[in-house]
Amino acid sequence: MGDFLEKFAKTPPLQKILGLLLLSGLLVMMYYFMVFDQQRTTQKRLRARLGTLNQELEEKKQIAQNLVKYRREVERLDQQLKESLALLPKKSEIPSLLQKISNLAEKSGLTIDLFEPMAEQIVGFYAKVPVSINLQGSYPEIAVFFDKVAKLSRIVNIGDIKLKDPSDKSGKIVLKASCVATTFRFVEPKEARGGKGKKKRRRQH
Repeated sequence: MGDFLEKFAKTPPLQKILGLLLLSGLLVMMYYFMVFDQQRTTQKRLRARLGTLNQELEEKKQIAQNLVKYRREVERLDQQLKESLALLPKKSEIPSLLQKISNLAEKSGLTIDLFEPMAEQIVGFYAKVPVSINLQGSYPEIAVFFDKVAKLSRIVNIGDIKLKDPSDKSGKIVLKASCVATTFRFVEPKEARGGKGKKKRRRQH
C-alpha cells in the first residue's frame, strides 16, 4: 500500500487526473450494471405486472357490472313467471273454473248440449285442460259468451270454433256451435316428473 501511494505521489498531475477519471468511470459503469440496470429491469417487470393487474381489474369490474345486470334480469323474469303462474289455477281449482265457464254460457242465453273435459296433457310446469263444448244460441249470444270467457282472470283459450245449422226459432236465428275451451293449470314438480307425457281423462256432464 505504501509503495502504491509513493508511486501515485510521483505521478504527474495530468496522469493523476486521468487515472481518477478512469476510476470514476469504472465505478459508474459498475454501479450501472450492478444497481441501476437491475432496478430498471425490475421497474419494467413491475410496470408489466401493474398493466396486467389493471387489465384484470377492469375485466372484474365489467363482470361485476354484468352480474348486477343479470341479477336484475333474473329478478324481472322471476316476477314475470310469478305473474304468469298466478293466471294458472291449481288442480283443485279446475272443477270450479269449468263450472264458471258453464255458468257463463247459460248466462249468455246459450243452451249447452255438451260440456266434456278431454284428455289432459302435462307440458313442463303446466298442463293443458281442454273441454269440448256444444252450444245452441244466436250469433250475438255466442259472441258474448266468448267475450266473457276471454275476460276471466284465468287463462282460457277458445279454439276450433264451428257454427252450423242455422234455424229460425220464434223469429230468432239459432246456430249450433262447437268449440274447444282450453285452460291451463299449474303442475307441481313431482307431478311433472311422474306424469311427463301422460294424459288424464275426466268427464263432467
